[in-house]
Amino acid sequence: MRGDQTVGLKKRVPSRNDTEPVEKLAIYDQHVEFEGRLPVLAKADRQVVELPAAEPLRAECQEFFDCIASGRQPLTDAQSGIEVIRVLQACQASLQLKGRPTALSDIH
Repeated sequence: MRGDQTVGLKKRVPSRNDTEPVEKLAIYDQHVEFEGRLPVLAKADRQVVELPAAEPLRAECQEFFDCIASGRQPLTDAQSGIEVIRVLQACQASLQLKGRPTALSDIH
């Protein structure tokens, strides 16, 4: 997997780059302009989003160990994991149906 990921939105595009030591997540304002009939991507300002310095997997594992030690309910439990899998399955089903929306109730 690459260290950088970009997802397109209407006018603001988040870009995550785990290889950057500090500025891991930035939001770019951009839009499409036309030069004649050719579309050209026009980028504007960039807003850096501060993220915790902790490594996410390490923090998640520490949270899990703390819950075992204290008996506290974890932030993300088995039910949460099942819901994430259902969302991913719905995304996959939508892709296979050429982008048709897929309801979570259709995923078993």
